Amino acid sequence: MKKIISFVLAMVMLLFTACAAREETKTSSPETASVTAQTTKQSVPEGIDGYTILLMGSSEADFSEDSENPYALTHILITIDPEGSVLKFVTFPYNLLVDVETEDGVESEQLQFVCNSLGPDETVTVLEENFGIDIDYWVLMNMAGVSDIVDALGGIEIDLADLSINDIAEYAEYIVGQVWVNVTKTGLQILSGLQTAGYFFNTMYDNPTAEEEENRFREHHRTIITAVVQAVELLQLQGKDLVTIAENVEERYTSNIPEDEWQQIADSALYCVSNDPQFLHVPQTIEVSGWDIVYDPETDVSAVQQFIGE
Repeated sequence: MKKIISFVLAMVMLLFTACAAREETKTSSPETASVTAQTTKQSVPEGIDGYTILLMGSSEADFSEDSENPYALTHILITIDPEGSVLKFVTFPYNLLVDVETEDGVESEQLQFVCNSLGPDETVTVLEENFGIDIDYWVLMNMAGVSDIVDALGGIEIDLADLSINDIAEYAEYIVGQVWVNVTKTGLQILSGLQTAGYFFNTMYDNPTAEEEENRFREHHRTIITAVVQAVELLQLQGKDLVTIAENVEERYTSNIPEDEWQQIADSALYCVSNDPQFLHVPQTIEVSGWDIVYDPETDVSAVQQFIGE
């Protein structure tokens, strides 16, 4: 049953980091985000519980064999909220400047390098200490796994404003290991797993500034997450279906979730997919120092705590 949650969590990462997120989920205001898609409280079924899980995305990591800690580009804090019957996503910039405890004291480091230098457990600790929150578990997956999952869903629906996605084809092929098929039209359409990877990486085209790139990451994370959640709901997938899909990606991820927790987490996540996902991005107001993204230790920390319910 471990495969069930690997799929549920991977589908909402999609990284890597929205068909287009509904207008209310696109807002960048913490106050608005915290009340987005409010649902009527109802009795939560037995066996359904709340969880907070850090989902990390690594472009090229190979989890089929032991290796050094991978570089992580995407960090998404997933809150499974049965009381609100909703999935909540806090997305962090890869170049967010965070405080890290070292033998020589506290040092500032971009979030993207923490997993590579200290590992996923320490990445969780760093985010907990910087934002004053508790994180139950973590999942670390590579981009090829994301592509496989999207293909298993039959693709996901994305609204393309232009065809610049084809500019990233060679890079996407290198990362995922598949042959690119050019997108030939704009507008709402079904993208394959590889094209979805290209859509994510397309945030980096035409040499954007740090702020421009961050805004694109913010938008593309929401787009992909929303599209995948909608696909799962539309297909009315059940646990047995998720197991079948996830069997193809078992070498694409690693996690610290105990064996006896997988099924309950999967059931709890599926319980929440019928409502619009909610989003919060840190920081809400981008402050750029070179290529570092700096969060506000008061405004952003309290926004995250309020959003996830701590």
